[in-house]
Amino acid sequence: MNRKDVAAGLLLLAMGAFALFAGRGLALTNFDAMGPGYFPRALASLLCVIGVLILVNGLRRGRPVAPGLDVDAGGTPWRAIVWISLALLWFGLTVRVLGLGPALGGAVLLACAASPRSSVRSSLLLAIGMVLFSWLVFVQFLRMPVPMLGTAFT
Repeated sequence: MNRKDVAAGLLLLAMGAFALFAGRGLALTNFDAMGPGYFPRALASLLCVIGVLILVNGLRRGRPVAPGLDVDAGGTPWRAIVWISLALLWFGLTVRVLGLGPALGGAVLLACAASPRSSVRSSLLLAIGMVLFSWLVFVQFLRMPVPMLGTAFT
């Protein structure tokens, strides 16, 4: 049994259950006409599912740990903390000026730098994929007036 996975799974499950409980009064409607409770309920349900998966994985006995991913390795992952913080800061400071596309693409590239295993090619592909996915979801499906290119490009 992995106590950290069990604790993380229970925490995610509790957070998802709380979000489902807190949003119970919001109208759900359907996929074609999403009400204010549709997306929060979908995210809360996904959080519960992920929590259950992590919990079940943590309860399994005798599972081998992948090389380099030892949970008791110790040390603070400063590289990850710095690069993820820079990615969040970049996105927050540039989304209005550059638009969602460049801000999100830059944030993904900065976040990819947090891992020593990520390559330039995989980071670029992930950034392009995330920008295309966000355009598809927010602009095409949800019809939100989200500018993909900001005022700096007009």
